[in-house]
Amino acid sequence: MGVAPSTATEHLHALVRGDLLAEERQGRHRYVRLAGPQVAELIEGLGALAPGGGPAPRTLSAAGRRQALAHARTCYDHLAGPSASRSPTR
Repeated sequence: MGVAPSTATEHLHALVRGDLLAEERQGRHRYVRLAGPQVAELIEGLGALAPGGGPAPRTLSAAGRRQALAHARTCYDHLAGPSASRSPTR
């Protein structure tokens, strides 16, 4: 994603504190999910306002990132499997 793990962890904590994400702990791992259907609706609304897909990707890695992001966007009320977000406990 292009950010340090510590930065991603801070962002996740901010979203949990803001009640946009819910955190579940399992052992030394923390899993996050959308806090509820209202958050999913909020994301849907923001997505509707976003500009179109932009220019076509020019590299295979850019195409892969776009495909991964599109997959995550189809799982609004939960993230699971390869889309799950994990943050190590510190």
